Amino acid sequence: MRYFLLITLSFFCFQAFSQNLQFFREKLNFEICNTEFTVDGLYYFKNSSPDTIRQYMLYPFPQNPGLGKVKNIKGKSIFPELIMPLIANFNQKGAYFRLKIYPFDTAVVQIKYTHEIKNQKAEYILTSTKVWGKPLEKADFTLKIPIDIKIDSLSFDADSLLFFKDYLLYKWEFKDFMPDKNFTVFFSELN
Repeated sequence: MRYFLLITLSFFCFQAFSQNLQFFREKLNFEICNTEFTVDGLYYFKNSSPDTIRQYMLYPFPQNPGLGKVKNIKGKSIFPELIMPLIANFNQKGAYFRLKIYPFDTAVVQIKYTHEIKNQKAEYILTSTKVWGKPLEKADFTLKIPIDIKIDSLSFDADSLLFFKDYLLYKWEFKDFMPDKNFTVFFSELN
């Protein structure tokens, strides 16, 4: 446990002061289905140095006692392609993934996991963006819910809502996004 915290603190200190590595965009697709909250995200990083960056990155999970366990985490490097698995280690606090970025290039990784839902609440950490010291250039979110679920509150007002036969799709688009709160959904089932 101490080792995990030490690595976490080292990671955050390095990220806060590194000018060569930048996290600049994310595209997140959320889904609530039965008792599960699924997060499927694309994360975009830049290397502004003449050296290849190879390092482990921390992907934190919310530590709210009202939330269930994280399970079924999967990841892959979209670009560049990695031979090794993307996810190096994982527990209920977070996952470590491998990042490789060539000089003056970008990398895109996909991470997907399921969080058990308890108390009709779902949450995703956004406030960790502050560690990078600058806002995301762009962030796009969607939330897919079954038609028989009622959203009681959202931490961000949606830009649009699309109606389909069996589900609803909420959409958000942000530019220069420095979130001061997490993405949180409270919901109830329609009778």
